[in-house]
Amino acid sequence: MSAQSGRLSASAANPLANRPWWQLAILGAAVATVLNLVLYAIAVGIGDVDLLAPTGPGSSDLREMGTGPVVTFSVLPALLAAGLAALLARVTAAPRRWFGGIALVILLLSFVPSLQLDVSNGAKLTLVLMHVAAAAAIVAALLPRLAAEEERGRR
Repeated sequence: MSAQSGRLSASAANPLANRPWWQLAILGAAVATVLNLVLYAIAVGIGDVDLLAPTGPGSSDLREMGTGPVVTFSVLPALLAAGLAALLARVTAAPRRWFGGIALVILLLSFVPSLQLDVSNGAKLTLVLMHVAAAAAIVAALLPRLAAEEERGRR
């Protein structure tokens, strides 16, 4: 607790604040994966949405997207985001601000390929929601540690 303000520090207030980056990456990846699999199940199972994805980079041929890509594209961004967060915590005094800005730009850019696909609006909406869910889970897992890193830098 800070003697001046009477408030708990970021590292004392949140149990995630002092976890290693790899643990936070796994947490963000796990939550993002679960959220995206739920969205996938709702869209495909209940909503009868055909989720289609390109057969390869730059390809215009589409095939049904299974759960494999859902898991891969939930886990991979979490690992990359944790690496970016760790790097920003080392090289800048305001890692939360930098991380939040970069994450927002990447999220917005991630919508472009999904919205350009020749698929139904339901499929486009599902893909965009999946990107938002993954970003929210990953950012929420990493922000407490970034806040603690900023606090340590101010002392």
